[in-house]
Amino acid sequence: MVTRMPLLAPRAVPAALAALLLAALIALAAALPDATRGQGRQATTTLFSRALDGGTPNGPSTNPVISGDLRYSQIVAFESEASDLVANDSNGFQDVFAVRRSGSFGDTGSEWRAGATQLVSRGRGGPANGPSFDPSTDGGPATRAKCVAFLSDASNIADGDTNGQTDAFVARAPRFAPVRVSLPGNRQATGDTTKVAVSGDCSRAAFVTGGKLYVRTGTSTKSIKTTSNPADPQFDSGDTNALVFGAKGGVYLLNPGASKGSQIAKGRNPAYINRKRGGRAQRWVVYEKDKGGFSQIAYRQLGGGERLATTWRGKAGNGDSRDPSIFNAGFNMAFSSAASNLPIKTSGETGDSNGRRDGYFFTRTEKFNPPVTAIETLNGSGDQFRAGADNISTSYYRNYVVFDSAGNDVDGPPQVYLRYLGGI
Repeated sequence: MVTRMPLLAPRAVPAALAALLLAALIALAAALPDATRGQGRQATTTLFSRALDGGTPNGPSTNPVISGDLRYSQIVAFESEASDLVANDSNGFQDVFAVRRSGSFGDTGSEWRAGATQLVSRGRGGPANGPSFDPSTDGGPATRAKCVAFLSDASNIADGDTNGQTDAFVARAPRFAPVRVSLPGNRQATGDTTKVAVSGDCSRAAFVTGGKLYVRTGTSTKSIKTTSNPADPQFDSGDTNALVFGAKGGVYLLNPGASKGSQIAKGRNPAYINRKRGGRAQRWVVYEKDKGGFSQIAYRQLGGGERLATTWRGKAGNGDSRDPSIFNAGFNMAFSSAASNLPIKTSGETGDSNGRRDGYFFTRTEKFNPPVTAIETLNGSGDQFRAGADNISTSYYRNYVVFDSAGNDVDGPPQVYLRYLGGI
């Protein structure tokens, strides 16, 4: 249990002393494991993908991502088939949207207030003439979020797009004007781009095109030497611009400036963090791995042994677990899982009741030994949605969680929700 110093009434202390107290609290919270945050507070869950009139959109919204800039968490991006999220969305295709955080906020985990929804995947002079999807965002411990990357089949987002292929784009705030980045050899790609990721400071974009991995920095594109079938690149969510990706043989790490990655694990679809804590670099990787007949979530510190996040009391998860992420110096992870035998609360309580996929949070802090999981994709009453939930994305310190769910209508279209777990 974390002991918190009570804040004195504003009139009881000088303004300078109050500022010092707040700074001390923020510093203390930054040094503590993420799982202690939000404890004892009433969490809230609200519909995030809202129509212009504030109601439920007229089409499904999925695949949300929240930026990794600590508790600032300035951008949420998602894809949607709805046509009433913004005015004049007349293309009839799935689009990518972004919502920037509004109002006054700092690195304290205050309630997230949404600004206007912005259409990111727009064509030049009009709506995009093809579907857009698979958004990702930037933002890191030292960098505020400023851009959204995505894939699109449209041919009118960039000038001279005549290749008829799926391309990758990056759009920068505040206007989110997209620029094509999937340009191997600075030329149009001759094959589809299947994945794009953007670094925490938005200086680099990694993409997979035609079965090859590339990293674009500024106007220069570098081909990365890999084994066959590179996939799922993700940049470090910590202090560097290192890149992890899956390929034949396992998981590989590409350090900044290198042209070839080194293998660091046996698995696929990785996420990575390199973050100093207590003066020491914490280098952790998390990834998918088949075990016990299902896809599990494994993790390891570089140079250390492999462990499973999807296990409880010696038994691996009894359903597929996918799409891991890692944050807070590697102490915490998140993933989606169809397993029903994992703890649903940090107390170790089990009892997954909906028989569907849910979004989980995993912590390996000293407080929770052995490490435990907890379902994070809950409704406003703290209960599981009957339809389950998928595509969980958490802020760096877990104050905010976004995911998509059809709510309690198991046959309905999913929408994006934001769950707020409290401040520092």
